[in-house]
Amino acid sequence: MATPPSGHQNALATEISEALTYFLDPTVYRWNALDCERRTAGGVNNVTKLVSVARIDDDSPITFVLRVYRNNNHTGRVAWEHLVLRFLNRVANELTSFGAPLGFCFPSPLHSRKQVDQTFEVLSSGASSCLFEFIPGSLAKTASPSAVGTAAGATSAILSYITLPILSELSSGIVRGVTRIDLPAPYHQLWAVHHAISSRRVFLDVIAENEASWFANSPQERRAAFQNLVQRIILLDEDIQQQQQRDCETQATHVTHLIHGDLHYDNVLVETERTSKTTLAESNEPHDQQQPEESHCCVTAVLDFEFVSLEWRIMELAICLSKYLSEPEEDIMTKYCTPFIQAFVRAYAQRLREFAAKKERTSEEALLQQNEAFTFSSFECSHFVDCIALRILSNVVFFVGRAVSGEDVVEGLTSRVEPYARRSSG
Repeated sequence: MATPPSGHQNALATEISEALTYFLDPTVYRWNALDCERRTAGGVNNVTKLVSVARIDDDSPITFVLRVYRNNNHTGRVAWEHLVLRFLNRVANELTSFGAPLGFCFPSPLHSRKQVDQTFEVLSSGASSCLFEFIPGSLAKTASPSAVGTAAGATSAILSYITLPILSELSSGIVRGVTRIDLPAPYHQLWAVHHAISSRRVFLDVIAENEASWFANSPQERRAAFQNLVQRIILLDEDIQQQQQRDCETQATHVTHLIHGDLHYDNVLVETERTSKTTLAESNEPHDQQQPEESHCCVTAVLDFEFVSLEWRIMELAICLSKYLSEPEEDIMTKYCTPFIQAFVRAYAQRLREFAAKKERTSEEALLQQNEAFTFSSFECSHFVDCIALRILSNVVFFVGRAVSGEDVVEGLTSRVEPYARRSSG
């Protein structure tokens, strides 16, 4: 006998049904919300489900990706993400029409049946939801660093083109009923990355009040690692303030434009077809001469544009590479870190150069004021390692905020302590 659905399952099924009716015509499709959903890998800031529906006329199955945002009902943030997606898909179509397709997709949300040109809707719970076309593939992880680097470079280049006039043009119709569009705070604004952590004092008070209960069932080593991360965050905050003062005095600046903000291998889909006959572990070559196992042109999509922000451009590459540093030592780190990172950076840089060389090829790009050539300055490079630490430590602040606000279970924070400690220790 089948187990009766729990209250949580029923509530989730109700939410799924409500969301689907905004985007799918019930006279064309049929579904059972209790049966049609499967959770996808990843995605901690929202609920993402693969939903299978069937056409009524021929019973053929179709899969979509349903997202329900868990962001404190922050509709303006959702409107911003969908505005960015509209631009990205527009440029991708332009490139295809000029015979230079990207070779991968960006998420494409379906339009609401309720409001013309609207691509998300607010549920009765207050949460926003949307429905994406399904893109095949699995998370890239450590596979295919060259292909992932190429896709990341293209995405970074396109995002750097976005200007306020273009956003104003695109915003027509997509933000109906939204009082304002909100961009995520840049990483160096530590006390703005989550609404529940508004200052250093608030952060320390939250830690003092909750640390013991948060880590009550964790190994002592995990709690000690967390305490070390907290101390590093305080030192980082002081360093940021001092650096900003020095930069003002020397008039040194970071080049700033829109970046993805979370562009790493867990936000890239690939379809992999292995080409090498030996893995890194099987090869007899010295470690520093080995190349990671690669695949044919395999990236199918770059995902999750929830954190696109106006940011130092060097942060994009720092974010991309920081994820590799979280791999356990017995996996690819420390032996294989260099080949993976080298393969990624070569491909990333090459793709940036290609976009710079053909920036006049599309009418979309012709509207844009292009930043200076895609070349990092010595000033930016001197801050690169610090930017990797900034990405990791600001994430700690973010997940502390989610834990204390109830937006996420505490395991969303505690499970990340060891990976964050590894990534920030170099």
